[in-house]
Amino acid sequence: MDLHEGAGPDDRISKPNMFDQTGYPVSTLPDASTSAERAGNKAGTRKLVINGRFLTQPLTGVQRYAREVVKAMDTLAAERHPAALPWDIELHHPSGDIQFDTYRHIRIRQTGKRTGHLWEQVDLCASARGSLLLNLANTAPVLHPAIVGTIHDVGVFAHGSAYSASFRLSYRLMFRFLVRRARRLFTVSSFSAQEIGRYCGIPPDAVAVAPNAADHLGNSAEDPEILDRLGLKPQEFVLAVGSRNPLKNLTTVMRAFGRLGPDRPRLVIVGQRSAAIFQNAAGQDADNADGDFIVSTGEKFRTAPCAPCTAMPAASCFRHSTKVSAFLPWRRCRRGAR
Repeated sequence: MDLHEGAGPDDRISKPNMFDQTGYPVSTLPDASTSAERAGNKAGTRKLVINGRFLTQPLTGVQRYAREVVKAMDTLAAERHPAALPWDIELHHPSGDIQFDTYRHIRIRQTGKRTGHLWEQVDLCASARGSLLLNLANTAPVLHPAIVGTIHDVGVFAHGSAYSASFRLSYRLMFRFLVRRARRLFTVSSFSAQEIGRYCGIPPDAVAVAPNAADHLGNSAEDPEILDRLGLKPQEFVLAVGSRNPLKNLTTVMRAFGRLGPDRPRLVIVGQRSAAIFQNAAGQDADNADGDFIVSTGEKFRTAPCAPCTAMPAASCFRHSTKVSAFLPWRRCRRGAR
């Protein structure tokens, strides 16, 4: 991953790359060259299966991260990057209504008849037998012997009351499993690595950091019809991005706007909320609150080029109030704004 001049390690904005340049080159990934893992593979290659369950989930930051990592891996593989050459890569996914990205090298394969956790724990575990299994979205099959895991944050430990009881319990168990069984563990920021070490009892430097990025913003076309539909004018609103849950600090942003006076710009909040995951949070479920706050879940970043600035309540520009994770600095997220 490229670094902007003068930026710190968490200010990277190029596409995430699980092959190399994360500080942990692909050569340090666990050796998948046992006879069982080589069975049926092309001569001299190792089989890598990507857990594609994220393709069936609502698109939030976790799923966006997984999609962008896979696209970056596919680009490296298609360009025959030396780090990609040893790997024969497949993405396995469950059945369902799925919008696929276009891959030039990675093969896509539907496996099993189950969905959700059952598909991941049973069908994926079976279809990925004999392969190294890359998991990019917090969960992994517990019985697979060769997994690479990704934990995005440990909010279920640090702020458990924000989650439903069943989600909190299942993810705490999953994360404890991952830190003990994964051959390699990734996360999205140095802050998250420290938190994983704190709550899961492992050295933070045992977790490789492959940071979040903002490349997809450059591929989002401006859609002026969205502005008309929401009654907005270009350059006269601020875009806040974050799922509507208590860990994203949207209440802080809304309160701050409320103190700006009558001439304040309008605030557009973009993000989804899942009642199955998060407990209800006061002040975070106000659709179109007093005419100044517009909540939109479908437009994503297509209004970003029309906004003079972007408020990222879970980003490091709000570092002192961030509850779970530290992502891209504000100046990096604004690169698509005019």
